Amino acid sequence: MKRLQHLLFALTLTCIVAVAANAQITIQLKDKSTKEPLVGAVAYNTDKTFQAVSDRSGKIKVKGLENTDTIFIQFIGYKTLRYPLSNATAGSVVQLSLEEHVVSTSEVVLVANRLPEKREDIAQQIEVISAKDIKMANAPSSADLLSSTGKVFVQKSQLGGGSPVLRGLEANRVLIVVDGVRMNNAIYRGGHLQNVITLDPNIQERVEILFGSSSVIYGSDALGGVMHFYSKNPTYDTPFQANVMTRYASVNNEATGHLDFTIGLKNISFLTSVSYSKFGDLRSGANSNFVNGYRWELPAYAETRNGVDVAVPNDDPLLQRNTGYSQLDLTQKVMIKSGGNTEHLFNFQYSASSDIPRYDRLSMIKNDGTPESAVWNYGPQRRLMGSYRLSQTTKNRFYDEMSLTLSFQNIEESRIDRKFGRTRLRTRTEKLNILGLNIDWQKQYSKTLQFNYGFEFYSNEVSSHNREENVQTNEVRTSNDPIDPAETRYPQGGSNMRFFGAYINVKKNIGSWLVGSAGARVSATSLYANFGNNPLNLPFDVVEQDNKGVTGNLGLVAKLPKKWRVAFSLSSGFRTPNVDDAGKLFDSGGGLVRVPNADLRPEKTYNIDLSVFKSLADDRIHLEFTGYHIWLKDMLRISNTTINGQDSLFFDGQMSQVQHNSNIGLGVIYGVFASVRAEITQNILLFSSLSWAKGEDLTEGAVNRNLDHIPPAFGQTSIKFKHRKMRHEVFFNYQYWKFLSEFSDSSVDRPQFAVPDKGIPAWVTLNYRASYNLHPALTLQVAVENILDTHYRTFASGINAPGRNFIVSLRGKF
Repeated sequence: MKRLQHLLFALTLTCIVAVAANAQITIQLKDKSTKEPLVGAVAYNTDKTFQAVSDRSGKIKVKGLENTDTIFIQFIGYKTLRYPLSNATAGSVVQLSLEEHVVSTSEVVLVANRLPEKREDIAQQIEVISAKDIKMANAPSSADLLSSTGKVFVQKSQLGGGSPVLRGLEANRVLIVVDGVRMNNAIYRGGHLQNVITLDPNIQERVEILFGSSSVIYGSDALGGVMHFYSKNPTYDTPFQANVMTRYASVNNEATGHLDFTIGLKNISFLTSVSYSKFGDLRSGANSNFVNGYRWELPAYAETRNGVDVAVPNDDPLLQRNTGYSQLDLTQKVMIKSGGNTEHLFNFQYSASSDIPRYDRLSMIKNDGTPESAVWNYGPQRRLMGSYRLSQTTKNRFYDEMSLTLSFQNIEESRIDRKFGRTRLRTRTEKLNILGLNIDWQKQYSKTLQFNYGFEFYSNEVSSHNREENVQTNEVRTSNDPIDPAETRYPQGGSNMRFFGAYINVKKNIGSWLVGSAGARVSATSLYANFGNNPLNLPFDVVEQDNKGVTGNLGLVAKLPKKWRVAFSLSSGFRTPNVDDAGKLFDSGGGLVRVPNADLRPEKTYNIDLSVFKSLADDRIHLEFTGYHIWLKDMLRISNTTINGQDSLFFDGQMSQVQHNSNIGLGVIYGVFASVRAEITQNILLFSSLSWAKGEDLTEGAVNRNLDHIPPAFGQTSIKFKHRKMRHEVFFNYQYWKFLSEFSDSSVDRPQFAVPDKGIPAWVTLNYRASYNLHPALTLQVAVENILDTHYRTFASGINAPGRNFIVSLRGKF
């Protein structure tokens, strides 16, 4: 009888334990120092049958697991936390704090293979800008956010600009991706490009930057690397929660407001985001350390009074007149869960700016003291994107994870210009409709063998228009006039491009210390451009091109004893000529006119990378060194040419030398990147980095052996320290000399904006920023940038960098 009683007691106890084990618990995650909730942390159990992401309150709901299981929690920038469920009681709320980690090489990244990969297994150099870094940087634009890393060089021609440079490659030779959709389109140009500013930095959850050729996974344009922006997603089981932010900056009277809010039900959630920024004219620094105190000052600017252009003396030469603009960014997301392993995400984004004055053109002064241009604006830049993403996690014979993204983009941009003293106001407008499809699969065939494969298709339709108005007589001439049409920037009859690619990438763990990867991609592209009624009497009416190619990569990562890690990669890349390369007609300034070229081939690169990583002092110090060498073949270079036997033509009111793009380039780019991160104490972090590159033109007969777009050495050194609810950062940004003897003969290096007979001088800025948690729901941020009010320009930029800048920002969540 007693044995039966004992047995019944044991069964009852087992049932109670089983019920308790399967009952729900809630984990509340916070930063150990600031006590702020951690949003977006990933939690999983030992065999990964359970995975969840912390919501806007930093909460994770855990249910259906045995109390013998263990939960692991990972978050970028923090040490991985291990929590045994045996420590919890059913229905309880467990408070857990994560501690910041100076180095985190094991976090999951998406940029390398489009689906989750451990960072430490990837052979290429990667930079991750986390949500915490984005918030602390408090950048006014996504271009400035990239620059804030100290690892991405950014060129500017105007305040509403920002052209990222990766390893000496820029504009249409680097790829921008947002939420899995490629932004590069058929009219991305080869000079300097500001399209990245159409991405709202206030809604980004993270940014991943992949340095070096990535054409196997991403196709055309990814020669210098990939910048992948991941915007915030809504979360399930979340009551109404909102984030608000307002910011003021003194250097240009910036006023920015941002609001995003989430509503999450059990199987459907919504996120809405609105940002608006208004920027005034930008003031440059006053203190020059250049040769003889040289400063780039604006002596006069154009105004139209009573229908007459007047050169107005600038009473404050350091104030860069006509640089202000405004921008509106909207995001709407809807996420739906269907079943336990399938998710649907609808993503809508809209960005629109006011006219953006192009300061480099407006600041050019003629010998008589008058500006060259009375008007030179980028017209309202509009980007509309709608996408649908299907994500599925299931184990079958073909894949474990699958992601399908279907996208549509509608883009409009324009250029509005009028010469000083002239009556013709020209408005050139380009419109694009882009359809895209990406499908990516991942299959883990064993513990040591993984396959990633997929394909993509993009279709670009381009239309180009021109409207010329006489501002005195109001006469209008357009590109649709049957007798005397106005010249369009791109083929008047319309253009289209098609991109198709299929890839496979294999990763193999060779023992416990060596990871190998290899991949290949097959690509096919087509281009059609119709020049319509051909106002310049070009020697062709239509351009048609079909290009095919194969690219590949090979990578090895060795995890060696004593915390050494060595990564080696070989890769090839390509960029197919687009409509801008083959069909553009425009005035490039200084009596030069660019005309189309029907005979272009893809640009190709061959790359070798070697990276060495070393962790010291129980992972509190991390050293990184990367060296790379890029061989460039069939580079598109600007060269003089003839049209109908003439080397010049009368264009835009003057005789101009005829130029075009052609595949005459052969060159190399080599460089190094070095960085150190050190956790001096638990509350003090030191970071320093330096990037250096050199480009050589090996083309036979080249007079100037310097490649264009190559920035001088640059970097950043910062000290971060925290105390309770306050975080501080003191940092230095710096750039070394770029002498005129190191400039290329291409106009994109902007020798006209250098110090005469010298080049672009070296500079250093001292900066400080801090954040203070006034309340768990309210954070105050302050900053003083360029404390010494240094007067400087970054290489190839046509606008001075900001002078001393006081910034104050308030963030709230409720």
